[in-house]
Amino acid sequence: MIVRIAVRGPIMIIFSLIMAFGINHKLSLVFLLAIPVLGGGLYFIMTHAHPIFERVFKIYDKLNNVVQENLRGIRVVKSFVREDFEEKKFKNVSEDIYDDFVKAENFWHLTHRLCSSRHTAVCFSYRGSVQSLSLRQL
Repeated sequence: MIVRIAVRGPIMIIFSLIMAFGINHKLSLVFLLAIPVLGGGLYFIMTHAHPIFERVFKIYDKLNNVVQENLRGIRVVKSFVREDFEEKKFKNVSEDIYDDFVKAENFWHLTHRLCSSRHTAVCFSYRGSVQSLSLRQL
């Protein structure tokens, strides 16, 4: 899967640039400017979100261990009246997962803001100016 993404992504970028240059040279300069900005932004987001997701998966392992302990020792928990303690333990682990997922998802929401808003506006405004110049020449 990673090899597929790592190979297909750059190939699609290269061929899309070639096709954009074939259609309109001036407009494809916007893509040349946007690609490093997007790449840098995505690299920043990836380097900050990936450790959080790794931490979340380790906490998931901890949560699974807590649940597995409760299922194996259900008679012990009931006989020693440790239900409240076990519920607190489960709640603490699940809150840790929630907090880390919120942090990681906030980083991933940056990708949407980075990719969609500014560059789309720049492309449309530049395309409009190129189109109006070409209409004036007619």
